[in-house]
Amino acid sequence: MSLIVDQSWVKDWAGKPTQFQKDTIVSWLTLQPKEWRELLVAFPPFCTVRAKKELEVPCLYSLGIVTGYDSDGRLLVRQDPHSEPELVSWEDLEVVGFWKELSPNMVDRFLS
Repeated sequence: MSLIVDQSWVKDWAGKPTQFQKDTIVSWLTLQPKEWRELLVAFPPFCTVRAKKELEVPCLYSLGIVTGYDSDGRLLVRQDPHSEPELVSWEDLEVVGFWKELSPNMVDRFLS
């Protein structure tokens, strides 16, 4: 039995944000606690990640999405945009892509 993970959503993560999307994310970023800054820059909202070791989410050899941040420094990660989030340690993840060009440099600039 093999597990097939649908990764067709990844192509929609690329490209440029609309002005509304950009305004919304900038507004959201500026409302986040200052102690999250380092984590937000290292793992920008909606960045794509892969696991450094075997995890439930994201599945090995597939991508996940960072969709939130927990007060203890863990990340809320989804297997795809419609799945339930799981709490994952940032140390177990590697960033491999960015949502709509929202890079660490952009996040850092928006938070300055």
